[in-house]
Amino acid sequence: MLVRRSACYLVAIVLASLAFVPVHADEAATPAVTQPETGAKLKPKSDAEYYELFKVLADTMDQVERNYVKDVSRRELMEAAIHGVLSKLDPYSNYIGPNDMGRFKVAVENQFTGIGIQVDVRRGQLTVLSPIAGSPAYRAGVHAGDVITEIEDKSTEGINIDEAVRRLKGEAGTTVKISVLHAGGTEPEKITVTREIIQIESVRGDRRDEHDQWDFMLDHE
Repeated sequence: MLVRRSACYLVAIVLASLAFVPVHADEAATPAVTQPETGAKLKPKSDAEYYELFKVLADTMDQVERNYVKDVSRRELMEAAIHGVLSKLDPYSNYIGPNDMGRFKVAVENQFTGIGIQVDVRRGQLTVLSPIAGSPAYRAGVHAGDVITEIEDKSTEGINIDEAVRRLKGEAGTTVKISVLHAGGTEPEKITVTREIIQIESVRGDRRDEHDQWDFMLDHE
């Protein structure tokens, strides 16, 4: 079949490229026995080896783009190559792409700017899993199980979670209008919420005190 022939042709080209470079690199990196190389002289050869290896990667990606039976994303190929490099290290080395950097920073810094709710798309509806205690959404009366039907007068029907988070987040001090259908309600309630810097509590107490703060004391006497 044409597809199988194209795939075999692509593999043959990639293998040929990989077979060529190590020989060239080994030859360039082998010093003369009678004249030991200094560190300064070895570095250009090390750089040259890197350039040759990068050339193999670039040639491989070029052959994939030109000969593979389906269209592929150049960024996805490059990120897959990066993951391959890091897989040779320890289990804790990982690559965080630009699309995941925001979530990573939130996890590390334990804070983000928004209205302070955790949401998910359930049965096609943007559903509040939990308002963060003390957050703007919490103070505005948003509860777990509520459905956000509109954000800034735009329907959330068919929305994905990334788009929902993008619309709800914003600079501290700015406002966002949401329509919230409370559990058991029939008509959505329109609420305007001011965004704030939300601190995510990593340690919670046993109960909340009269100021709605976590109470860490089991015995106050």
